Amino acid sequence: MKNKQRHVPENKKTHANEKIYQTEKNSKKVNKMADEMTDEMTDEMTDEMTNEMADKEESGKEMSTGELNSSKETLNAEEKMENKLNEKSASVDHRRDELRRKDVTKVTVFVGAGTCGLGAGAKETLSVVRAYLSEKGVDADIVETGCIGLCSAEPLMDVQIPGKRRLSFQHVTHKVAPAILDSVLKGEVPEQHVLFQFETEGGEP
Repeated sequence: MKNKQRHVPENKKTHANEKIYQTEKNSKKVNKMADEMTDEMTDEMTDEMTNEMADKEESGKEMSTGELNSSKETLNAEEKMENKLNEKSASVDHRRDELRRKDVTKVTVFVGAGTCGLGAGAKETLSVVRAYLSEKGVDADIVETGCIGLCSAEPLMDVQIPGKRRLSFQHVTHKVAPAILDSVLKGEVPEQHVLFQFETEGGEP
């Protein structure tokens, strides 16, 4: 038995074609809207990511600047502290040199007035030295020192003239002190009583 081909009226064909066309049209519209929404969402996400990256970068810059400022402040504080320590050290060194009479500006006479020195007659030596300098009109400093361990050489007397090395003399009793001062002030060294000379920077023998 042969299948019979159904006959579709023309008006039904047209109606079907219109439905297909309309469906395709709607599909294109939907696709277009979907594409637009996708583009919109992509742009929004891109802007968001860009802004986020910019914020992070700016934050990083601020942190770097802050860390740099902090480092500078630390360095400045350390430098100030170092300068203060150097100033204090220089002040201590200067005061120590003054006490030691490292660099004198006028004649300076040192007399050992410790217990051993006084026991050997340093008190009388001091009296004679003061009287001698006053009588000769010599502008000088007299410094009483303690024991330096050379008890057997007492009374000790040191004389320092500006620009010269400090000379140390032993067994300087009140009887020999004026003669020693006479010689030293003339630029001579009485060898009989000389003990040693100090190493003074820039000072002549």
